[in-house]
Amino acid sequence: MQQLGIVINRDHHVAICLVCNSAIVPSHLYEHIHKPGHHDRRDFHNGQRLSFATRDFFQRLIKRHKLEDPHLQQPTAIITPVFGLPVHEGFYCCCKCGYAVQTEKVIRRHQNLCKGDKFFRGSCQTWFPSSRRGYFAVKSRTHSNPDPLDPVALFIKQFSLDPYENIPVQANTHPRDMNIFLTYENWLKEVEGMTGAEMHNIAWDALPKLRPKVREAVSQYASALVKDLAGTGPAERLSIGDYDK
Repeated sequence: MQQLGIVINRDHHVAICLVCNSAIVPSHLYEHIHKPGHHDRRDFHNGQRLSFATRDFFQRLIKRHKLEDPHLQQPTAIITPVFGLPVHEGFYCCCKCGYAVQTEKVIRRHQNLCKGDKFFRGSCQTWFPSSRRGYFAVKSRTHSNPDPLDPVALFIKQFSLDPYENIPVQANTHPRDMNIFLTYENWLKEVEGMTGAEMHNIAWDALPKLRPKVREAVSQYASALVKDLAGTGPAERLSIGDYDK
């Protein structure tokens, strides 16, 4: 399938072309793949043409995955974005059936037919982007979630560990654990069970109170440093970075 440049959406029983980002009518699979100039049509493993992509091959593919005509697979609810299709933003979408259009006038007319009373502006897709018709609403992508069209991001989300700031601090279970430092410094009783994010918020809230004290300490240190430098000779000043003689 990778050599053909298509994927099969098993939820909707639709074939998606990754070259043109569009669904394919099952009866047109052979013509679509072998369309002149559409694919390289070269097997990257052995350098030969894709001789296996015959009409019989696609017939077996259609039966195996029970592929349907995308025109007959219009979703009737808001769905997860379909991998391989572009996502369009700012469309008017019906909350009840997921019908999506570009203008508010049309969506209000649809509301009367659908017996729905709510709509929103959000994301949508269509099986055939070049037709600019048949849009259906999909769940919006946010910055806090990975791109639903990116399989690598989904893989990382599923198998990666929780972020450090979300892991509660626990008492050490082995002498070689890094957080044994918290025990020696008697900090563990203050932060045990807290996450990094919670500790950050506490420190951030305390910052306005600490800032005057820090400024005072820095000022005192700077004054003492200036006095020390004033009492040293050129050679000593040179050793700490003062190149003026």
